[in-house]
Amino acid sequence: GEYGLSQVSVAARAGWRRALTSSLDLAVGGDVEHRRSATTLTGTARPPGWRPSDDADPLKRPSALATFSGAYASATWRPSDTWVVTPGLRVDAYHLVPGMTFTAVEPRLSVRHTLTDTLTLKGGAGLFHQPPTVLVHVPAIDTASLRYGLQSGAQFDVGAEWKAFEGLELSADVFFNPLSRAVEFDLVDVAENRRRRGNLGEDPATTGYAYGFDLMARHPLGRHWFGWVSYSFLQSKRKARFARIGDDNRVMETVEGTLPFAFEQAHTLNAALSYKFGNNWTVGTVVHFNTGRPETGQITS
Repeated sequence: GEYGLSQVSVAARAGWRRALTSSLDLAVGGDVEHRRSATTLTGTARPPGWRPSDDADPLKRPSALATFSGAYASATWRPSDTWVVTPGLRVDAYHLVPGMTFTAVEPRLSVRHTLTDTLTLKGGAGLFHQPPTVLVHVPAIDTASLRYGLQSGAQFDVGAEWKAFEGLELSADVFFNPLSRAVEFDLVDVAENRRRRGNLGEDPATTGYAYGFDLMARHPLGRHWFGWVSYSFLQSKRKARFARIGDDNRVMETVEGTLPFAFEQAHTLNAALSYKFGNNWTVGTVVHFNTGRPETGQITS
């Protein structure tokens, strides 16, 4: 027979924004997404004890049905010409049939302060949640994995923007993201989950953190030129159990420690450059370079 995975999603969102006063704006909105994921085995089923007189119907796994809904409200307050304060709150509900609902409340705050005409300081903090992650996207699996609960973490960042002179803008940001609950499946986990019929036998959640910084130099559109170059440094770690292997290729012990995340990219460089000719033609090019953690089988096998 044939084995197939499929997923259909329908989503909608709406938002409303209004200036209440000359220094206060209000924005509210909401969104909803419905996912229907299915695992289908098409063929002839002959379970133990099958007889020719029995009906042989195609095998179909029940679909994973999930609905994600959320609402948010944020305000932009300008107490003076140099300050912009934006508090916000988002509430999400993740519902997986049958009868599993996870609720997340996420306060957020960002602040900008114009120190001089050319220098702006900024900072932000917030709580964030999302469903479990599958390192390689597979239809149906990411929806069904919601049964293991949400991932949760916080995000903190500070930075600065500097207009060095006309035609050059510089920015720098530093961030730290502690992860209080991370649920990230590799392909081995997915296969084991299927073999155990959706029961991994233990809580797959772990903890971790990420930190780093971003640097950018940008030439805004003007005199037909536009371009920017950015560099990012990232360290992303997860608490995990792993085996220590001896010189004879045997497992010596199983220990617990902090390891680099599968998608950690320590150094990333991006650049883009474009030029617009007077006859409505634009020519551009981009360059990307990154390093990464050596592959250990979490993604490919």
